[in-house]
Amino acid sequence: MKGLLLKDMYMTRKYCRSFFFIIFIFIAVSVFADGNFFFTLYPIVFASMIPVTLLAYDERSKWTIYSETLPYSRAQLVSVKYLMALILISSVWIFSFAGMLLRCVVSHSEFTRGSFFSGITLHSAGLLCVSLLLPVIFKFGSEKGRLAYYIIIIITCVVGTLMINISEGMNISLPNRIPAFAIPAGAAILFVLSWLLSIRIYEKKEL
Repeated sequence: MKGLLLKDMYMTRKYCRSFFFIIFIFIAVSVFADGNFFFTLYPIVFASMIPVTLLAYDERSKWTIYSETLPYSRAQLVSVKYLMALILISSVWIFSFAGMLLRCVVSHSEFTRGSFFSGITLHSAGLLCVSLLLPVIFKFGSEKGRLAYYIIIIITCVVGTLMINISEGMNISLPNRIPAFAIPAGAAILFVLSWLLSIRIYEKKEL
């Protein structure tokens, strides 16, 4: 499993450098884009697209077929993509959250409880995107699943923006805290269910 993770990290470093440049630009812009959640949300969604890109490279290089000769189970081959997604989304989220804090300093505004919930919700949007994308890609492949890929990206951006707006409006009363924390909890549950579904799909798939 460690070998699979290292392989995907090397591929990410080699083929996805432009992704990180774009992510950095959006995070930098978000510091000065007061009140525009798009520049804060997009880096997270962009990071969630990297595991799908890695899957596309695996298919083109015939790695998916070659891996059948290696001592790895299909569950492990699926799991490494979810682990990469979790690592990438969490890493970008840390920088995005730091960008939100820096934006408050630059604009001389207070970092409210709603802003805190919005920051937490950013991570949930990334998990939502991966949870919807990966089962489709494992089922149909990167080429056949391309249409669904774009549809899911649009859905995630719309839903993610709505979730952030809901979180931003949360006040300090207890009734409003519960739905705010229900968003990341629901995203985490969906992520685990998606993980299990992708394993089941890929184990039955004929390569």
